Amino acid sequence: MTRIFWDSNVFIYLLQNTEQHGRRASEMLARIEERGDDLLISTFGLGEVLAGTQIGTKRRQWQLEIESVARVVSFDRSAVATFADLRSKNKVRPGDAVQLAVAAAQGVDLFITADKELARISHVPGINFISDMERAPI
Repeated sequence: MTRIFWDSNVFIYLLQNTEQHGRRASEMLARIEERGDDLLISTFGLGEVLAGTQIGTKRRQWQLEIESVARVVSFDRSAVATFADLRSKNKVRPGDAVQLAVAAAQGVDLFITADKELARISHVPGINFISDMERAPI
């Protein structure tokens, strides 16, 4: 089983069902489910996704949809050192550093994002591969 972490933007594209990215996110999710992979999102990422909804009922629906396909993991002490390194050495934006640090603490095989700049980060200990969603090998 492969451990895959999705950045919040991938879930947003999936839930908003946007033309190009929504279709790709749906294809990746189908493949993840078919293979029995472990899909993860951070509590921070879940908050980012839900911030995009303005109606309480829709917000709850999106949360249930995400939690039905992904395991929600928290930022905790195991992610602190990686977060600090990403911020101080790589100048990664705070939200992106949280996402990467949580993924690294979980020891993921693949981190997928729609942010091409974030996908250019070449190495984060604890993450085997970082990819933009168009090039993700799933």
